[in-house]
Amino acid sequence: MELEYLEPSFIPSWHKPPSLLPVNRLRRELLHVVETYPVTIIIGQTGSGKTTQLPQMLNEAGWCDDGKVVAVTQPRRIAATSVASRVAEEMRCKLGEEVGYSIRFEDVTSAVTKIKFMTDGLLLREALVDPLLSRYSVIMVDEAHERSISTDILLGILKKIRKRRPELRIVISSATIQAHEFLRYFAGSGYDQDNQENPGGAIARIVSVEGRTYPVDCLFLESPPEDYLERTIRTVLDIHRHEPKGDILVFLTGREEITEVVERLTDSVASIGAEEHALLALPLYAGLTAEQQMYVFEPAPENTRKVVVSTNIAEASVTIDGVVYVIDCGFVKLRAYNPSTGVETLTKVPISKASAVQRAGRAGRTQPGKCFRLYTEQAYQNMPDVTPPEVQRSDMAPVILQLKALGIDDIVRFDFLTAPPAELMIRGFELLYSLGAIDDYAKLSRPLGLHMAELAVDPKMAKVLLSAASFGCLDEMLSIAAMTGAESGSVWVNHDDGKEHKELTRRKFAAEEGDHLTYLNVFKAFVTKGRKEMQWCRANGLDYKFMTRAVSVKAQLGRYLERFGVRVDKSAASQKATTAEAIQRCLTCGYFAHAGRMQPDGTFLPMTMSHHHHHSCNPGADGHDHHSHDHSDDITPALQSNLHRHIDFDRIVTLNESVAGSGQAIVKKTWEQRFDDEPYLESDVDEQVIMTIPFTGQVKLHSLLIYSEPGPTAPKSIRLFRNREDIDFSIASDLQAAQELEVPPIPTGSPQVIELPLKRAHFNSTTSVTLFFQDNQSDGDSDVTCVRYIGFKGDFAPLNREPVTVMYESAANPKDHKIIQGLEKTNSFLPGQ
Repeated sequence: MELEYLEPSFIPSWHKPPSLLPVNRLRRELLHVVETYPVTIIIGQTGSGKTTQLPQMLNEAGWCDDGKVVAVTQPRRIAATSVASRVAEEMRCKLGEEVGYSIRFEDVTSAVTKIKFMTDGLLLREALVDPLLSRYSVIMVDEAHERSISTDILLGILKKIRKRRPELRIVISSATIQAHEFLRYFAGSGYDQDNQENPGGAIARIVSVEGRTYPVDCLFLESPPEDYLERTIRTVLDIHRHEPKGDILVFLTGREEITEVVERLTDSVASIGAEEHALLALPLYAGLTAEQQMYVFEPAPENTRKVVVSTNIAEASVTIDGVVYVIDCGFVKLRAYNPSTGVETLTKVPISKASAVQRAGRAGRTQPGKCFRLYTEQAYQNMPDVTPPEVQRSDMAPVILQLKALGIDDIVRFDFLTAPPAELMIRGFELLYSLGAIDDYAKLSRPLGLHMAELAVDPKMAKVLLSAASFGCLDEMLSIAAMTGAESGSVWVNHDDGKEHKELTRRKFAAEEGDHLTYLNVFKAFVTKGRKEMQWCRANGLDYKFMTRAVSVKAQLGRYLERFGVRVDKSAASQKATTAEAIQRCLTCGYFAHAGRMQPDGTFLPMTMSHHHHHSCNPGADGHDHHSHDHSDDITPALQSNLHRHIDFDRIVTLNESVAGSGQAIVKKTWEQRFDDEPYLESDVDEQVIMTIPFTGQVKLHSLLIYSEPGPTAPKSIRLFRNREDIDFSIASDLQAAQELEVPPIPTGSPQVIELPLKRAHFNSTTSVTLFFQDNQSDGDSDVTCVRYIGFKGDFAPLNREPVTVMYESAANPKDHKIIQGLEKTNSFLPGQ
C-alpha cells in the first residue's frame, strides 16, 4: 500500500492519534517554558510526539506570525522528509505550503511555509546568507543526543546568535543521558548544579515528556557468539516458532549484513511450511529508495510476522509500530577519519550503553517486550556510556571552511560542545591551505575559499569544480560531482537477477581509468537514453530515482557556478569529447592528498599533506597541471614549498575497484630567484658578523640551514631577528632576538649541511631576517666565523613564489667578507647533489 492511499488517521510511521501522544499532556507547560527561557531542552523517547506536535503547538501559539518560521532540524534526510510529510498531513495542507522541508539539493517550501523541517547541515548553509537566521522565531534541534558534527556546529552557532538575538528561542530534543550536558553548555556561567529545581538558571530549562513505556526483558548470551549473523538468524526463527505474536526489529551494522540476513530469512520461509506461520523479512538502511523504506511501516499481511532488519537508523530517527521483539547485534559502523592518511572509513565498533538502552526501548512502546542481546552482560558493562561525538572522529576541513565563511576566524577558540582533537584541526587547516581555501594567515581566501564554502559539496570536490573550466571538462566534472554527491542511496540496484547479471550490466559502464569515469559513463547513458525510461534503468541495474536526482543536482551545481561567474556551456561539452586524462588531471586538483607511492611489495604508501601546497593545483605555463602529489627523497636546502610539479597520469594507479596497474609519478621542478636584494653584510673588529637577508614578499620560515667547514671557524651560535633591518653591533648582543640558535659541532670529515629548526610562530609574515654571529672567543684568524652557505626552508606567502637560496663566505679580514654566490640553485651546489 502506498503512503498516499492511507487515511489521515492511519499512516505507516505513527498510528497513535496526536491527542493521545504524551507531549500533548504537557502543552501548556511546554509553551510557557519556551516563552520564558531562551533555551528549552526536551527529554522524550522516540514516539512521544515531540517532533511532530511541538512545531504545531508553536505555530498555534503565534510563533509563526508576521512571516516568521519555526525550523526543525534532523540529523538524517529520511527523518526530515518523513516527519514533514506527517505534519503536513496532520495539518491537512499540501507538503511545501504551510509545512515543507529542505535537504541538500532539494527544497520543498514556499513563501507561505510556517514550519520547515531540514537537516542540520542545511540550516548551517542558510547561515552563510543570513548569519543571524533572522527569519526563524524558534529553532528546534531534534535528536541532538546523536551528536552529529553538523548538530554540534549548529549548537555552537546558535549559542553565538542568541547573544545578538535574545528573542530567538532554541529547543533541543535530547536523550536523558545528554540533557544536562546541553544545559550546562547553554547556561554557561549561569549553570548551578546545586539548584535542583533548575540548574540552568534564567537561560535554559529541561522539560521531560517521557511517555508511558512497557517493561522490556533484556536477555544476554552466556558466551560471545562465533558468528553473530548466524546467531541472528537462529534467534529470529526461534522467536517466530516459540514466542507470541509481535513483529521483530533486528539491528545490524550495514547493507551487506542486512541483505544477507534478509535473503537467508526469506529462503527459510519455505521450510517453515504452514501459511499461518509466514515470515516477512524487510530491510531498512539509508541507501534504500523512499519507496523501499516505506515498506517497513506498512502492516504485515494477515497471519504474517514482520521482521525489519535495520541499521541504527531505527534507534531514533523512525518509529516502527508493532515491534515487540528486538535483536541487538551489539555493533555499529561509525565513520572514522584517519588524519595520517586523509581517508574516512566506516569502522565496526561496539555500541554504547546509551544505544543499547535505546534499541531495547523499541520493544516496549505498545506492550511488554523482549530484547535479545547477542553479547554477554560483561560485554555490556564494558561498553562506553555514549558514542563518541562525530566532531572527535571526522574530517574537520569542511567544518573549518564553513565556520570561516560564517565570519568565525578564530576557529581554535570556537565554543565547541566537545572540542575536536588538535590533530584533526591541524589536518583540516593543512588540507584547506593546500587547496587554496585559506591563506598564510588562515584567513578565508577570496574568491576561491568563499566559493568553495558556498558550493554544497566537499571542499576537495569544490576545488575540482572551480578548476574544471581551465581543464576543459566542466560539464563532465559537474556530472561526476552530481553522481558522487546525490546522497540518495546507491546508483546500483540489486534486483533478483543474480550476481552474474549484475556484474554484466555494471561492466557495460566500467572505465579502466576509475570509478569517477564509470559514473560519468552511467550519467551520459542515462541522459541520452534512459532519462524517461524507468525500464531502461531496471534493465541496467540502475536506480531511476537516484539518476533523476543526479540530474537535478548537476543543474543546481551549474547554477552555483554561473552565480560565481563561471560559464557553464553545455553545447561546447557536447561538441568536443574531453579526454580521460584531462578529467583525471582536474580531479587531482582536489584529491591530490589521496595519492600514494607504490612500494616494492605492491602496497601503497600515502603521501603526507605537509608536502603539499596550494600552488600545485594551478596549471602551469607549460600546459601541464602542477599537482602536488609527492615529496622528493632529497632535501632541498632552500626556502621552498616542497612542490612537485608535473604528474604523468599514464603511470599512476588509481586505488579503486575499477582500475588495476602499476606505475610511478614523474616529477619536475622549476626554480626562480626570489630575493629582493643581495644580503647586507657587516663585520667589526671583534670578528662579529651581521647578515641581513631581505625577501620579495612575506615568508614563513621553518628552519635555517648552515654549511660550514668543521673546526674553529664554524659558528657556535646565531641570534636571529625578524623584520629588523636596523640591527647593528651596539644592540645585537643585548636586544631580544626572535630566536637564538646553538650550532652543534660539525663532525670532522666531509662538510655537511646542518638544519636548525626555527620557532615557526616567531617567523610568520617575515620580510627580512638578520643573523648575528658572535665572536668565537679566541684571538687570531683561526677562529673567525666562516660560513660557506646559509639557506632556509619555509613557504612564500604570496602565490607563485619559488625556492630561494643565499650563499655567503667570510674571510679572516673583515674587509674581505663578500658574497661569492648571491643566488644559486642549491641542488647543484651541495655535496652529493
